[in-house]
Amino acid sequence: MFSGVGLRATLERKFDEAGVAISDRDNFIERMSDHLLASRSDNTVAKYSHQVKLFKDFCAERHFPCKPAYPMHVAMYLSSLIDSGKSDSVVMSAYYGIKWYHNISDSKDPTDSQLVQSMLECAKRLNSKPIVNKDVVISEQLVTLCNMFVGSTDVVTLSNLSIILLSYAVFCVSMNSAV
Repeated sequence: MFSGVGLRATLERKFDEAGVAISDRDNFIERMSDHLLASRSDNTVAKYSHQVKLFKDFCAERHFPCKPAYPMHVAMYLSSLIDSGKSDSVVMSAYYGIKWYHNISDSKDPTDSQLVQSMLECAKRLNSKPIVNKDVVISEQLVTLCNMFVGSTDVVTLSNLSIILLSYAVFCVSMNSAV
């Protein structure tokens, strides 16, 4: 299913290195591949596999090796994502996808490099969306809102005002009882 990560070839190479010569070798390799992929949820494996494909494309365009990748190449890739305005979550997915790709194939992990980790921190700092706190509503604002519609006979307007006032009252009561 996820042939792009080269897991089967890695396991075959590892079997050869360990001198494993058994009759049902292919079955063992297939089952081990399934088990290794099952170490993450299907959605995570799919997301990481997609990120690995994008990283492989980046490497292929520049004639870089992608497994094992050099930390500088990973840092360059993350830098290109940051420069193209990708969100910090996309950069984090790329980082963890590349990490997973190297770990699952038992290769040296380029994301352990301080250079690569600094790129990840940069993405978090530069491309994350700031937290925007909501404005506090005070009772004087509600009084002003009600005064705007003092003479209104519109049922929808009056019901909306009632809902707003009731919601505010429930919120105030719940906040006071929580303290």
